[in-house]
Amino acid sequence: MDSSSRRRFLVTLGAGAAAGLAGCGGEQSAAGDSTDGGSTPMPEPTTAAATDPFCDPLTGAPTAADTAGTPFVFTFEYVDSWTLEEPFVAGGSRARRIVSPELTSEDGVSSATVRVAQSLEPVTAATAEANLEEQMELTETNGITYETAFNGETVGFAEFPNVDVRSYTAYLPYGDGEERYYSVGIVTFIEGGGPGQNISDCTDAVDANTLTVRDSLAANPETTIDEL
Repeated sequence: MDSSSRRRFLVTLGAGAAAGLAGCGGEQSAAGDSTDGGSTPMPEPTTAAATDPFCDPLTGAPTAADTAGTPFVFTFEYVDSWTLEEPFVAGGSRARRIVSPELTSEDGVSSATVRVAQSLEPVTAATAEANLEEQMELTETNGITYETAFNGETVGFAEFPNVDVRSYTAYLPYGDGEERYYSVGIVTFIEGGGPGQNISDCTDAVDANTLTVRDSLAANPETTIDEL
């Protein structure tokens, strides 16, 4: 993406569209409560429909994560065949891992993880734009591929593809004042497998969980972020 295209994606940040990257260290990457109407995503499936019986354990129905009484400024859903692990704090962000069932074949065991992370310190729209500009200079990106309404503002999600699975980043608005944008990352990892059949053959089902998280983000009325 050239610099002029990237700026075109980001020019509306000051008016409410924001996108940014929460760090994705740790695992090996394989890679609102809406107040003013619906979202305007590019057409993408959000149901975990597997095309191979090997991938069937990854499918399921959306279920709500319990975010009440947490610093998350958003609520989200995930596919119920996956496991939502306990939250942890690292690098100034709060995160939760959503881990897939393990898939076993004669080539070994493989699995996927979707990590949902939020920064604990907000930034201004200008800082959010600068942070994403820097990240886009260093990382391949598809640009802003999804927009939705969140807390009365339009939020753009930048997509960072890697090895056929998707990761997203955005800045979600919460509260008043200039510093009200929280960096949120939805980062997908593939783990294990080999040259034969493994979870890399199930990218549609893995992406379905990632998209379930992304598309369900809504404002959290019971966040404790102001208590930190």
